[in-house]
Amino acid sequence: MALGSTARKPVGQQVAFMRKLLTVGSLGNQTVTIGTLPAGASILRCTTMVRSAYTGGTPTISFGTAGSVAAFVAATGALATGLGRNVGTLVAAAAQYQTADTAIVAAIAGVPSGGGDADAEVEYTTPDETP
Repeated sequence: MALGSTARKPVGQQVAFMRKLLTVGSLGNQTVTIGTLPAGASILRCTTMVRSAYTGGTPTISFGTAGSVAAFVAATGALATGLGRNVGTLVAAAAQYQTADTAIVAAIAGVPSGGGDADAEVEYTTPDETP
């Protein structure tokens, strides 16, 4: 398959993703930027791949934007404490379609005090191709 002219213009209809490692250590609550979705992108899935479960407190992870950290997936404990792949339930909102470049974040809450690390992953479709 041929390469597109830019990262925002791949050849063919493809699913893209971005991933960021979330490590709690002893930091407690935090919000981490996963990446920036391009205008015209549509979110398909938000997942975590938990390598070691978060401990202490009542840890949760949510996905959203800096202005609303749960705009895409509400805070849930399973995303932080379930080993392996965990799929977040997308909220039913038009916000999952991006009209402008949008920074996507994962928020760790519930004051985890022990270890824990997970990949936060966002799957999305790229903007429509133009000939």
